[in-house]
Amino acid sequence: MIWVLAATVLPIDNWDGFEYLLNARRLAGHDVSYMKYGWVPLRPPLLSVLLAPVVAGYTPEGNPLVGPHLAMVAIGLGSLALVYRLLRESYPVAHSLAGVALLAVNPLVVHNTPFVYADVASMGLTALWRCGRRGSRRPWWCSASRCRSRSPDS
Repeated sequence: MIWVLAATVLPIDNWDGFEYLLNARRLAGHDVSYMKYGWVPLRPPLLSVLLAPVVAGYTPEGNPLVGPHLAMVAIGLGSLALVYRLLRESYPVAHSLAGVALLAVNPLVVHNTPFVYADVASMGLTALWRCGRRGSRRPWWCSASRCRSRSPDS
């Protein structure tokens, strides 16, 4: 809850967040040619793709930072839910909740969750990938008809 409240008043934390938001603005169709860099190729594009709809309605008169911060809080909470799901495959409910609670109060997670960083989102994508690879040869998001491996005889 504190992340949601903090997300309404936070500035851009550092250059990383600026570059992700610059790429998101470019993807949303804003003219950023007046800046030295119109696109920063050093940043992975997935986070900018996720934030592009949030910054699409950006106007200089409004507060453009509330939307990206709230989107990052949502991504962070989703990442924690995916880590819980991953822990739940090996541990009982109480231990899984305790593990996610310890992760949620970690100073790095507390600091990085409301800001536009790839760290917490990468944690969620890694947990999503691991949940899909656990105990089967095909990911859980892939249906049996699409991911069925063809045997050499058929």
